[in-house]
This record gives sequence, C-alpha cells and structure tokens, in this order.
Amino acid sequence: MNEELKEQMHQFLYSNWNLSMDSVEEALNELIQDYGRASLHCDLELMEKFLSSGETDEWKTHFIMENTDIYWPNMEDSPLEWLNGVKLRFEHELANKS
Repeated sequence: MNEELKEQMHQFLYSNWNLSMDSVEEALNELIQDYGRASLHCDLELMEKFLSSGETDEWKTHFIMENTDIYWPNMEDSPLEWLNGVKLRFEHELANKS
C-alpha cells in the first residue's frame, strides 16, 4: 500500500472515529448526514482501495485499531468487519442520494 493511501485512510479513520465521538454508530450517522454524494463516493473508493490492498488482514486490522479511538473489546465486530459495514452503509446511502 502506498504512503498516500495510508495517509488518506488515517485521516478518514482518525478524523471521524476519535475521542470526541459520543458513540461509534452516532459518529457514522453524523458523517453520513454531513456528507454529500461526492464525499460519500470519494471515501467509499478509499475504503475499497484499502480493503482490497495487498496487505494482510492482520496488518489492516492493526491499522484500523491504531487509527481510531474505538474500544474494540466492546465491539461486536472485528475492525475489518466494522469497516466493511461502514463501506456497505456508504454504498446504501450513495444509492439513496441518487
């Protein structure tokens, strides 16, 4: 994975899921409400590139955990499952904003 993609993914994760959020789901809902179609599409592509990169699932999991302030032991999903869920939610919202 190139450095630019890592930096973009870091910014996406850390700027949206940090200590200022009330809850993980609320942060996602606020993000979707605030985003227009172009922003949804851009970050959807970013997540797709990250998830389909040649890095191992272990590396991706560690990256997600290091770049969010989510308390993972309280989460039902693994970091990769969670990010896939965020991606699916973006896809759904993008389809609805057409």
